[in-house]
Amino acid sequence: MIELKHVYSGYGNNIVHEDISFRIEPSQIVAIVGGSGSGKTTLLKLMLFLLRPKSGSVIFDNEIVDYQNQDKIQQLRDKIGV
Repeated sequence: MIELKHVYSGYGNNIVHEDISFRIEPSQIVAIVGGSGSGKTTLLKLMLFLLRPKSGSVIFDNEIVDYQNQDKIQQLRDKIGV
């Protein structure tokens, strides 16, 4: 299970996602669609722990992701096959 709670993300002063929240359960199929520049890649980077949100929480297997612990981040990436 991966969940984003009240996530704000972006690059520099440019906000890409504002207060986004959702939850994806194991085996659930999800499609991310949108036009060019709409934030699809940024959203995927958040879900793969490649980008830290400006605020809010990313939760994986009911545990808040600790972006300070790079060993744990790598373990999470290994768990999802990244």
